[in-house]
Amino acid sequence: MNLSLFQKIIKDFQIRLLPSLTQRDLKLSFIKDMSLTIVGARRGGKTYRTFQLLHDLARQEVRKENVCRIQFNDHRLRSISIDHLHLIDEAFYSLYPAKQMKGRFLSVPNVTKLSLHG
Repeated sequence: MNLSLFQKIIKDFQIRLLPSLTQRDLKLSFIKDMSLTIVGARRGGKTYRTFQLLHDLARQEVRKENVCRIQFNDHRLRSISIDHLHLIDEAFYSLYPAKQMKGRFLSVPNVTKLSLHG
């Protein structure tokens, strides 16, 4: 696992168009300086609720360059271990150094598949 792979995955997300979707009524509440977590059953709509959040942010003129979204079921990340997670921050901030310490958004849908021992 290397920094350039995470940089590529981040950039791939940022250039890809968001999918069209049906708006859901689930309200998300943000708490200052806390992470937002969306949990639920498999195939329960977590990914598309995340896309809805991204659409909402775009309507508020938040640019995709301000979002770091990693899909951990990406085939390129099959061999990822918990020891590699620090590379996500490093990759994002190496692409956008001015954004360091301005907040984070991280979707971790398959964290149970990550190896604890590399």
